[in-house]
Amino acid sequence: MRRLLERFVLVFASFQLACALFVMLLVVVLIGTLEQQHMSLYEVQRKYFSSLFFATPVPFPGGALLLGVLFLNLTIGGLLRIRWKKTTLGVIVVHVGILMLLLGGFVEYRFSQKGFLHLSEGERGDRFWSYEDWDLSIERVGAAPKQWFAATEEVSRASEGRAVRVAAADLPFDVVLSGYAGNTGVRRAPSLTDGIDGVELVSIATSTLDGGRNTPGVVATIVAKGAAPASANPRGYLRGSDGAFAWPVERDGERYRLALTRRSWPVPFETRLDRAIGEKHPGTEGGRAMDMYRRYSSFVTVNDGGVSRDVHITMNEPLRWKGMILYQSGYGVEDTGRVWSTFAVVHNPSDRAPIVACIVIGIGMLLHFGRRLLQYLDVEAARRAERAVATPVASVGAAS
Repeated sequence: MRRLLERFVLVFASFQLACALFVMLLVVVLIGTLEQQHMSLYEVQRKYFSSLFFATPVPFPGGALLLGVLFLNLTIGGLLRIRWKKTTLGVIVVHVGILMLLLGGFVEYRFSQKGFLHLSEGERGDRFWSYEDWDLSIERVGAAPKQWFAATEEVSRASEGRAVRVAAADLPFDVVLSGYAGNTGVRRAPSLTDGIDGVELVSIATSTLDGGRNTPGVVATIVAKGAAPASANPRGYLRGSDGAFAWPVERDGERYRLALTRRSWPVPFETRLDRAIGEKHPGTEGGRAMDMYRRYSSFVTVNDGGVSRDVHITMNEPLRWKGMILYQSGYGVEDTGRVWSTFAVVHNPSDRAPIVACIVIGIGMLLHFGRRLLQYLDVEAARRAERAVATPVASVGAAS
């Protein structure tokens, strides 16, 4: 057992493994960068950078696996096996900074929330919405309103012939989901026996270049609690169109609405869009497409607990407040002439980790190379002293 542990440490602490990991990470970054011509940034991140493996002509390790092994390599080789003394202090600090950078990236991947906030001039908002995650919402309307949710991960399992049952102790019925597709359309059913109410839900090719444009869909069946679905049970289609395709259901004298709704999160302050401006590329003044604008920004009012302040958000200067970051990501003009802005919203607990990690790495490099510089200066000073002593002796010998 001890020999096996020594072998494990020897392999995972080796400098050769670190070099191989950096080469493979370079390959992953190159492939992911090239794939952004055909896929959205989120699809590329999911397939190449957040995966353990991805498919090429042969399976290749993904970014998550490579960075995990690199973290292990740096921890064992750069902190545990290295000799802790004054001469290695700078190298150790550099390793600590790199580990902080990797750890911050993991926290961002695992615990951050990302979405968007779309506002027209004069509108206010205090929630932001996911680009691609759609949850099942079951809402009881009337005198005693209540809402239940099933997460996107649970809903998406109802595909490829599988059925997913959604149940809650205080919900008087169960919902069985089936026939899920990531992007759907609706068309007239070819016959009365097909589809639901003369309409059928069809799966269409998903957009990988802009995943936010996909409209997922699923078949929902209302069943008695714990009972198996039957042909007589009410069925309906749910599509991810921000509530436009909500399905009204009446059960035990109470009314419910079922819908696929974008996952959303609260913002701890209210944002009002006062004014948005955009500057177009020369020669494109007549069009309204967003890609015709080379620069745009928004003037907003942030209301935090009754205290307001004016903020100017630009493409390179986001709003950072209470752990939230609002980036200017879109701008346009509606047909009515009303101007709108879209903000990419990120809640990242490790937002400052890269800055702190880079400072730590810089301190480590300063310690290491500063020590080497001082050693060099000491050696050069000693050489100059030796030459100064040797020069008069040589001169006297030449004169005699």
